[in-house]
Amino acid sequence: MVRARLRVTAFTALVLVLCFLIPVAALADTPTPASHVITALDPFAQDHVPGSLLVALRATTARTVHLSEADTLVHLEAASSYEERTSPTEERETYARLLADPRVMSVEPNYRMHIRQVPNDPLYAREYWTRSANLEPAWDITTGSPNIVVGILDSGVYPDHPDLKGRLLPGFNFVENNSNTMDDSSSQHGTIVSLLAAARGNDGVGQAGAAWGVEILPVKVIDSTGDGNSSAVANGIHWAADHGATVMNLSIGGPDFSQAVAREIGYARSRNITVIAAAGNEPTERDYPADDQNVITVGASDENNNPADFTSVVNKVDLAAPGVNIAAFLPEKSSNVDTHNGTSFSAPIVTGIVALMQSVRPGLRQEDALSLLKSTARDIGPPGPDAQSGAGLVDAARALKAVQGGTTTQQSGPPPYAATYNRYDGPVLSGAARRGFIWGPQVNSNRVEPYADARGGQRQVWYFDKGRLELNNPQTGQITSGLLVNELVTGQIQTGDTARETRAPAAIAVAGDPGVPGAITYATLNSVRAAPPRAAGSPITEQLQPDGSVRAATGGDTTGVTTAAYIRETNHTVASVFWQYLNSTGLTIQNGQAINGPLFDPTFFVVGLPITEAYWTTATVGGVTKTILVQAFERRVLTYTPSNADPFKVEMGNVGQHYIAWRYGGQ
Repeated sequence: MVRARLRVTAFTALVLVLCFLIPVAALADTPTPASHVITALDPFAQDHVPGSLLVALRATTARTVHLSEADTLVHLEAASSYEERTSPTEERETYARLLADPRVMSVEPNYRMHIRQVPNDPLYAREYWTRSANLEPAWDITTGSPNIVVGILDSGVYPDHPDLKGRLLPGFNFVENNSNTMDDSSSQHGTIVSLLAAARGNDGVGQAGAAWGVEILPVKVIDSTGDGNSSAVANGIHWAADHGATVMNLSIGGPDFSQAVAREIGYARSRNITVIAAAGNEPTERDYPADDQNVITVGASDENNNPADFTSVVNKVDLAAPGVNIAAFLPEKSSNVDTHNGTSFSAPIVTGIVALMQSVRPGLRQEDALSLLKSTARDIGPPGPDAQSGAGLVDAARALKAVQGGTTTQQSGPPPYAATYNRYDGPVLSGAARRGFIWGPQVNSNRVEPYADARGGQRQVWYFDKGRLELNNPQTGQITSGLLVNELVTGQIQTGDTARETRAPAAIAVAGDPGVPGAITYATLNSVRAAPPRAAGSPITEQLQPDGSVRAATGGDTTGVTTAAYIRETNHTVASVFWQYLNSTGLTIQNGQAINGPLFDPTFFVVGLPITEAYWTTATVGGVTKTILVQAFERRVLTYTPSNADPFKVEMGNVGQHYIAWRYGGQ
């Protein structure tokens, strides 16, 4: 698999190198694993392009942005991030300055990636893996449709290979920013990955891949020496998503998390593209994007259908596919046939099988594909799921029969949360409405979480910047919204209708720049949950301190805000500015129609009931101290900043990001 300096392994596995501790106020496209939060405190500790920073901005798509005299950002060719070039000696100072700018969502170094080369074992039976993966009966169902497009993000593809020629779509080279996707790596890593996924079969030449009849979209993100970087990979994912890929293969990776790459994986998922990654070839080494919850992660098995001893045991592994002594027909090399080991070669086998599944059911969603792959896999290694093979060895025939039989959780089409999400944020995304997001610009993390009262004891959830949506029963399709603030404030994680897991309340700032001393946190709000309600119509003049004490507000514009409504169920009032916001009108999408009317109906569906009174506080935003009114509701924290321009005086906090950081990534 390829590694960030991305390198191909003859044991050619890819692994991605990326990022740093993400500020909880920044846009997170995938959860930050706890190990990354703990160990990657210095964003410049890993190998990166000197003086190159990748930046995400809040509200612009301009090609060039001048934030200041010192900071000029240039939009990446395809990905949604920007790049700032600075002197290598000034990159830390520039990083800190950008991170403090309120217009900036995130900043990270441009991490290098590599293909990891490991010595080959002797040549074994050429195509044993097709039998191990039970592909022959699957080919009786389909050998793949030309309407299915496999995106190969790698070192390129040899264009004249007889098993690939005529089925390669025009791709792009993000190493040199041109259309030449020739595989110039010495190991021919990208060509081998392409062959395993989709080499033409039954033609008397070369070898058969998993899916004979599909198209291949080559995207070169690794150079001739096996090196690459996160900007190339982020660009490649976004470009492939916009150019027809239905499934992507990432036999690449590195030891740390990258927000830029994670954001584009989230983008691909939002377009219903299945993303598959190699698990990595170092048993005790964590790899990304293998550890991303938004990808299907594949470990390796050997010729005897046992878990390969080199597969990572610290990354998540969903299932395994053959990855030892994998033969490849390479007429462009003097040896003609090479054999290789690595999860880099396991991943494209699963990618090809997913392409077969999509051929049977176009529009098949990743969560359904993963569910079927895991439920039909054959157990290998120790009984039950294990760290190196996940649910077991992939079984193509059983997976295809399951898809053919219609046993996915739902027919293809929009994701279950689409109507709820589009009602509020569809007009914002399209530019038809000018207001803050209610959920966020895209899904940041797609997870299956334990929930005792859901069907099968688990439920599908989707995290956005601002909150979470939940599917408890796929048969009914009912969508609920998580009580995330209640959990962050009390430390009680809801794992069933009445079941709870106890943790400490979240010591994460509810507003302002992350990491600034003296900010109020969710734990601070816990100390005022039991405070009595204010009298109706009374002015709000109290200021909440970080230690939970309350005193008279001083400084700033704290006038003109009163209590407006008393909510008997929680024994709290709602501040007038928030009550006005919750009863405002705006453009929404309902049953496919644009409607101007009440924005929140019912009033508390999105935010939940109030669990504290409203308090003034001070917060540092973009390095500037501001006076802000804060109130906690069951699902959201609302903030009112008098100095903000309309319609952004009242905003929803990034509760979804904060919750992910608290529950999964530490504080």
